[in-house]
Amino acid sequence: MSTKRVLIVDDDEEFAETILGFELEEMGCAVQIASDLQSARKELKEHAFSLVTVDMCLEEESEETLEGEFLLEYIRERFGHIPCLIISGSPCPPDLIFSMSRRYPMIPDGGYLNKRGFNLRRFKDLVARILSAQEDLSTSSGALEDAGARAGGTPSVGRTHRHKLLVGLRRILAVRFDESDLGDLCFDLGVDYESLPGDGKASKVRALLRYVDHRDQIPELVRIGSALRPDISWDDFG
Repeated sequence: MSTKRVLIVDDDEEFAETILGFELEEMGCAVQIASDLQSARKELKEHAFSLVTVDMCLEEESEETLEGEFLLEYIRERFGHIPCLIISGSPCPPDLIFSMSRRYPMIPDGGYLNKRGFNLRRFKDLVARILSAQEDLSTSSGALEDAGARAGGTPSVGRTHRHKLLVGLRRILAVRFDESDLGDLCFDLGVDYESLPGDGKASKVRALLRYVDHRDQIPELVRIGSALRPDISWDDFG
């Protein structure tokens, strides 16, 4: 697995370096730290990142918006493929979490962490889940390219579009759905989740997508998924 680069955006130097940075480096990640919005934008322009952690309380710019939210807007508009974890100095009310989940699809399910009583295990589990999903995505994309090369050509426009559709759905299911959500989704699709081949959630997600794609059930999966998880943006899959 290639080294993953993570950007920590936090004006608390001790927290960024000795807690987040240390644990990420222990997990094998290359870490960059930015303490303000301008520095974070510069890092994003100059380097490719697998993950960004965003402190919402960098500096209050107005009564309603924190500088961390300006950064999330910037990432969504220019680097929307990069997952983000939110680090907050105060508890996030459920209605705020719901609102931000809809506004910023690059935040994975459960991707809100409170600095007070910081849950290090949860942080590491989230990071591992995100990076593992990205590694699976890279492997799947590489396999498709190799297959196309062996066939002596490039995928058709229709096939390429369908592959991108499946890749996007796989990312949503692997990162934003927990196993309970997947069980409900499979039940509504008439699929036995436990009988899907593979060990672990990522393998079963791939198997499920192959199954529904073969049976032209992708629109049904999107319909059921959007009903189960309306907080996720499904517009690109309609």
